[in-house]
Parts: sequence; structure tokens; C-alpha cells
Amino acid sequence: MKIIDQKGKLFGLINVVDLLIILVILLAGIGVLKYKDIGAFMSKISADASGNVYVTYSISGVKEVSVEGVSSGDIFFDEDSRQIIGEVVDKSATHTQIATTDKDGKFVYSEIPDRFDLLIKIKAKGSWNDLEIIVNNNDIQIGEKQEISSRMSNFSAVIYGIETE
Repeated sequence: MKIIDQKGKLFGLINVVDLLIILVILLAGIGVLKYKDIGAFMSKISADASGNVYVTYSISGVKEVSVEGVSSGDIFFDEDSRQIIGEVVDKSATHTQIATTDKDGKFVYSEIPDRFDLLIKIKAKGSWNDLEIIVNNNDIQIGEKQEISSRMSNFSAVIYGIETE
């Protein structure tokens, strides 16, 4: 008995082309399963931890009334998702400065009257791993712009710092 007969069948049972197609499909299936195993393995390596995440927001050029309108204990939420971020645990304000030149042409910083740069530290619930920090089901990163609001205030803020506990 020949291995491949005149009709192209292997051992007289199955066509060689059909067998190659079946093998390609099986190998693709094994590849997908291995890929999913690697994904599960990577997620085990970078297992999520959860707890408090302290997010510091920088808000530039606000008036004094806006600075006074924020106090410890105020609850802020994300304007886009309408979910609560957390409560204010610390705030600080400095006069807004602009880089300019003096009358001699030297580089100096000048204060802008009645404008302040505000830093707000908010305690939020979140999770993190080696790859990302998640607050309200959103990956957050330093430098990211975010619209935040409280009962009294609405700001366009930039994430200035992130700490995990």
C-alpha cells in the first residue's frame, strides 16, 4: 500500500490538501491558546494591588475666590464620567508667575496680579500594577488633563502627581 495514492489521498483515507488545511487550523488554535496563556501569566506577574491613590492636580491662573472655594473634605468628581474621584486632603496656592524680561533685557519672573496656581491633593480609591494606575475604571497618568468639579467649583486641571498607599 502506497502512502499517497493516485487520487492524492493519504493512506487512501484523506486528501493531502485537506489534511494540510486541518493542520493549519489546529496550529492556529494552539497558537491562540498559548497567547491567552501568556496573557494570563503576564497578569499574574503584574497582579493588581488596591487601596488609596493620592492624586495631585495642578490648576493654573485662578482667582482668589476659586482658591478660597476649595477646602479640605470637599468631594471632587470627574466631569466626563460623572464618577466621584475623592475628597480633598490638602491644598496649596502660590501667585501665578510669568517669564518676562526687565527694562535691561534680563530674564525675570513677574507675578500676575490676582491670579494663583492651585495644587489640590485628592484621596481616591484605586488599583495599580506594574503597568498602570486605575481610578474610576480609568488609567491615569501624570500630565493628563482632566475636568474636575465639586459642589462649588469646576476646574480644568492637570495631574501633577500620583502616590499610592
